[in-house]
Amino acid sequence: MNLKCQQEQKPTTITYGVGMACSFFEGYLKQVIPSDGHKFVGFQENIERYENAQGVVFPVRRLFIIMTRSLYSPPDLKQFNKENRDDLSQLEACQSLKEIEKDVAGVKNRIYKNSAYMIRRAGAAPVFVAAECATPLHTLHEVLHNTTLYQELSNMNTEEVVADFSKMLTSIISKSPQCRDKCELVYFDDTDPNQNLADVLLDKIREIEPNFEKVTRK
Repeated sequence: MNLKCQQEQKPTTITYGVGMACSFFEGYLKQVIPSDGHKFVGFQENIERYENAQGVVFPVRRLFIIMTRSLYSPPDLKQFNKENRDDLSQLEACQSLKEIEKDVAGVKNRIYKNSAYMIRRAGAAPVFVAAECATPLHTLHEVLHNTTLYQELSNMNTEEVVADFSKMLTSIISKSPQCRDKCELVYFDDTDPNQNLADVLLDKIREIEPNFEKVTRK
């Protein structure tokens, strides 16, 4: 009987991807999405102020978090644009949303900010979106390219890690009243030459807001 109780109370071992998702949510998304009731108004309100200041419209006021198949995250998403393809949509960085300043874990006045992008389309009005790559996957990409320091991870199943990360983060966001419907995970196969990130984002926007072309703000 005692042995059975000990077995039932055995601590749970989590996977690398699950741990990354929890850390990303607690350490980052909870800092940039909900209002803190004091200095920061919240992500969606931050977008609204940006719209009013810049005279633009974000048809979907969510933070689009991009997960690339290769795990690579460029410093500017325009690097995913297809060269010499004027027929395809293109990403162009705009002025970032207003900075968020918080005291976190002993660090005074820590700065967070989110990037705004304009999706230029041939023969159509541009579309504005807040988007960035998933930084934990970027970190993992760097780790896997420095195996002299991280030999223990050299044989990691990265597809499994990404799947665990995506599943867990989706679950956490869906259960969080503060972040639900304010973040959107976007998978992008950057190894496929036929995929274009700007169009992948447009497809996701269209999925969330089918009439996004008609969205206006007062």
